[in-house]
Amino acid sequence: MRDVLIVRAPQLKREALEELRDYVVESLHQGVLVVPDGMELEVLALPEPGEENAGPDAPEEPSAVPTGRGAEEKRAIQEKLKAYRRAHGLGCFRAVAQAGLPEVTETMLRNMAAGTVAYPLSDWRAAGRALDRVSKLDTGEVSRNEP
Repeated sequence: MRDVLIVRAPQLKREALEELRDYVVESLHQGVLVVPDGMELEVLALPEPGEENAGPDAPEEPSAVPTGRGAEEKRAIQEKLKAYRRAHGLGCFRAVAQAGLPEVTETMLRNMAAGTVAYPLSDWRAAGRALDRVSKLDTGEVSRNEP
């Protein structure tokens, strides 16, 4: 059986729900979740996918540590992402996504830090450049207007 957390927030609009989802996922990776009064939480136990669904074409579950082509470079970027989150707290990947290239998203950065989704090396490199840029912005090495 697999536990799944259900969060109900009927008063929120779609954009706010997406932000809430991101907050919940990131919070659970940190080991703590704080929600406002009036929000409903429920944990359901669902059965694991059956063995009959497995086969040579079935996708593998991603590991928490990047593997494959460029694995060492990916792991280095993953460690930088984790360190940035430890230093700046939950929600910090929004600033990284805004400082980076358009293809770098907050969700992508969160997934990379957690190792929950496999991304091509080009995406990892774009995330690394975005992280380098926001780190320079934090230290004042570059201004927001500089490329």
